[in-house]
Amino acid sequence: MKKLSILLLVLICQVSFGQKKTSAPVKKSAAIKITWTDTIPGDFSFSEKWSYPDNVELKPDGRPGCADGGFCPQRCYRMLDEYGVILKDSITAFYSLLDTIHTPHSIQCRSSCSEFAGTDFIDSYRKSNDSVFCITATDAGTHCNLQLDLVKDNCYVASNLISIVPDGDAWYVCISGKIKVDKEYWQSGILKAEFDFQLVNEKDPKEMIFWKGKIFSRIKPLVKK
Repeated sequence: MKKLSILLLVLICQVSFGQKKTSAPVKKSAAIKITWTDTIPGDFSFSEKWSYPDNVELKPDGRPGCADGGFCPQRCYRMLDEYGVILKDSITAFYSLLDTIHTPHSIQCRSSCSEFAGTDFIDSYRKSNDSVFCITATDAGTHCNLQLDLVKDNCYVASNLISIVPDGDAWYVCISGKIKVDKEYWQSGILKAEFDFQLVNEKDPKEMIFWKGKIFSRIKPLVKK
């Protein structure tokens, strides 16, 4: 029974983590006009917080270690004592295998999308000189993401739910909303924004959801081939 539970958890995580690579049907989204501004008032202190990767947690001895669930490299578990503490002569080898990088929070948001438990992360990628694509992270508890395509002065918005419920998958496209972008940060390669979007289920116009919040995300530069 225990092995079956672990297998189910692994399958759930594989489904939810896989959402990161999807792309939005932005052509069906309304073009939301970007409001370029010199400053965006409000609290953006969430960007000063950070988290460990999902497979890392802080242990009672104060050191980061493998989170419960069995998602660390298998060699790491052979370097722990019976209490889960890293063996003193294995500390260097342990941290050469386990990625404990600090990931800064880049979004503070709320959504009415199903299977949304919250997210602290959004990745931003430059597609061209005048186009940036953004997508929020998913995890074992959040299976619905937000996707933005900022093209010149317009923003196209979609939300993708890859559900753990049979036939629960859905695409939501934006029908209205607003987004403010700090133009000085934008010019320095950072998306600092405040947004409020209303979206509709692509297959069921009666089902609407919202996404609203703030973004502070470094834009990954364009990779020239």
